[in-house]
Amino acid sequence: MSSVIGTDGTIEFTYYNQRSQKETIRLRQDTSGELLRVNDDGAEEFMYKYEGVGIFTTPLPSENYNDIISKMKNSANSTIGWNTVFNESFNLMKDYYAGNKGSDDVKSYIRNLCKCNGNNEVAKAQASKTLSLVYEYMSRANSHNAVNQNMSEAEKMIVDTGIRKDAGNQFSNLKGFVYYNADYYYSYIDMQDLFKETISELASEYGIDEPVYETLDKSNRFPDGGTTYNGVWNHETYNENVLHYLNEYKFFDENYVPEEGFLFCESELRYDDATDLKRMATEIKRYVTEKIRKTSQKGKNFLVELSKHNMQDLSDVKKSRNLIRKYFGDNDIIYQNVRDRRWTGDYFGLILY
Repeated sequence: MSSVIGTDGTIEFTYYNQRSQKETIRLRQDTSGELLRVNDDGAEEFMYKYEGVGIFTTPLPSENYNDIISKMKNSANSTIGWNTVFNESFNLMKDYYAGNKGSDDVKSYIRNLCKCNGNNEVAKAQASKTLSLVYEYMSRANSHNAVNQNMSEAEKMIVDTGIRKDAGNQFSNLKGFVYYNADYYYSYIDMQDLFKETISELASEYGIDEPVYETLDKSNRFPDGGTTYNGVWNHETYNENVLHYLNEYKFFDENYVPEEGFLFCESELRYDDATDLKRMATEIKRYVTEKIRKTSQKGKNFLVELSKHNMQDLSDVKKSRNLIRKYFGDNDIIYQNVRDRRWTGDYFGLILY
């Protein structure tokens, strides 16, 4: 939310609507204290109360003209429009992962949200609440954007290598894959460290205790996977696979810490009889090395399994899948066992470590 007070006593108020689109209105308070909306043609209409636009995952305040003015004068004694932070933080992290914003931009955004003017107990209590909420909202934005990068990379690899040929198919739309690239887990962790560093600095400046980050990481404020990378990854992977009967919600344990360089992918395939699996495996290794692991010196050991089958014989699929699973067992990785998959096509599995 942003607000600008005009010289004519109006306030220009920008917010996000329920479609996550920015809208701007002008407000004015008349001599009787009533709130007026000023339209583009200069006409005015009464607005006794302006209600914050609702997004189901956010605790929204109701704000009137006096609240807005008070907020601008003394942010420590006001409540941030959390629906706007929900959208702004997501867009900021989206720009960050796209390379359009840097760490300094993220720190500046947090500092601007968490300004505290005043040293009384009320101001400190509000500042403490704000720091905790900002950490939660930024964590949600960070985890979702990191996971989105992971999923986008998976879809590109699956299409570019020819593993799947059903891109754009309304009945498939690349459903039925599992993809975990530890690079994005560690990108998420690095950003979380930046959040904690910035918020702890602010807590010290305001003379208040810093948030209990471990407790906030377990928050159930957001139902779409929470605020952790693994929580959101499990949620999104479930959504990607639900059409293929993988109804288990948790794949990797939420506390799973992957080795750097770890990459796991599993998908059904749509091969034809002319497909050369050995050549395809070579192409996949080349693609991953050149497109995904261009600079990393870790994750150079490959295990790629591709198999064909018919509906009467799943032995090759099970053999390939079990070789992939053996890596998890040998390395004490907790991975949710799923029942045997009746693939409609063939099988592809990849471990890079």
